[in-house]
Amino acid sequence: MDLVLVNRPDTPLDLQGSSVAWCGEDVRVDPRFAVPFPRDPRGAWFDGAVVPCFGIWNGLDPTRRARLAAQVRVLRYRDAGDCVVELLPEPGTARLAIARVDGATTLSEAGARVARALRHGQGVLGRLLGRERLRPTDGLRIPVVEASGRSADRTLSIRLGVDGPLDPVPAAVTEGRADVYEQNLVYGGPFVVWSGDRRSLAPTAIAWIARP
Repeated sequence: MDLVLVNRPDTPLDLQGSSVAWCGEDVRVDPRFAVPFPRDPRGAWFDGAVVPCFGIWNGLDPTRRARLAAQVRVLRYRDAGDCVVELLPEPGTARLAIARVDGATTLSEAGARVARALRHGQGVLGRLLGRERLRPTDGLRIPVVEASGRSADRTLSIRLGVDGPLDPVPAAVTEGRADVYEQNLVYGGPFVVWSGDRRSLAPTAIAWIARP
């Protein structure tokens, strides 16, 4: 997928068209996880089309599922269009969040909403109550992203879920109507990929994925 790489993060989002992105320098978003997320080639609906996805779903081995869930923080979840999830790759890499930010009109506004969620999470009480953890009854589906963009002086490359093991939702789950969840985080419309500094939360890249 081609990204339109812009020079200013206050660029308006094209809600119906191109995927746009900003980066402050050359950036490669290609996280490595201790336990790679499984991939399903026909796992998610995205604006009326079936797209490959990666994540966590019913039918996975419980021990593996728990280890996968430990790589996810649910920082905000209001509904399908207003949620922020932080993925926790192996140490040493930038912080990485995937977000639906309905109502955001620019890359910078979307990025600020993600940074705010990263800074505050679900609050002290939310953390104590375990609301930032993905529970055994929850599901997560994020479209696979393989995208790049180039401007005159910088490049951005994003690879998410591309190399995960092929492990689709078992037919016994879908046919038996067991593919249901207490909280199901499905990125079924345009979403933001945010990468930034671990301490300051200054963004190094913000990408609006209009269609994976």
